Amino acid sequence: RHKGWLWVLYSLALIVAILLNVYLVLLVPVYAVVTPLLRRQRSVVCWWAITSAVAVGALTPLMLFAHGQSFQVAWIHSLTWHTILDVVLHQYFDNSVPFAIITAIVFVAALTIRFTGRWTSAGDTRRILIICAIWIALPTAISLMYSALSDPFYYPRYLFFTMPAMAIVIAVAIVAVARRPRWIALALVALAVAAFPNYLLSQRQRYAKEGRSEEHTSELQSHHDLV
Repeated sequence: RHKGWLWVLYSLALIVAILLNVYLVLLVPVYAVVTPLLRRQRSVVCWWAITSAVAVGALTPLMLFAHGQSFQVAWIHSLTWHTILDVVLHQYFDNSVPFAIITAIVFVAALTIRFTGRWTSAGDTRRILIICAIWIALPTAISLMYSALSDPFYYPRYLFFTMPAMAIVIAVAIVAVARRPRWIALALVALAVAAFPNYLLSQRQRYAKEGRSEEHTSELQSHHDLV
């Protein structure tokens, strides 16, 4: 819906989003690629570019200030081989190995069905998969490249806003493999059961968010008091 007042609302919504989570600015490059896919119209792209530039420009001082506080997350490590596990396992499955394994099996099965021609995705499904792939890949790639070329910047939970895209991809893959409602429901139950131990024993613990012990938290508090 190419209307001026909606573009103004988009700009305001983008400003609020970045104010709440500065990492959401990484969605702007996603919109840059996705917008022409949705509407191949020059005026639409121009309106998007102008309203996005206004939003990002208005918050540039805030982002520069936040970058100046990067010493507060100096504990983020430089990229290593372990970063691959962070992207594949932590960013999307929060270290739930059983859930990740079942998802991988579903993906392999869906790709096999796709390549053997037994499942042909409709145009809308293909388009949403392309959008989700961009939503997943661009923010992650930008974070990794910045971390490699400049300061360590990548941390899995900072990119949790890409998880809805992964959820959509998993949903499409499940439907492609299971097809019938009862099998789709069974697949969802299997994923829920696989995720439950990690949810109960890891995510719900007092110091689960960063895997920190109570002693380490006390040390950080003592250091803060000294500063």
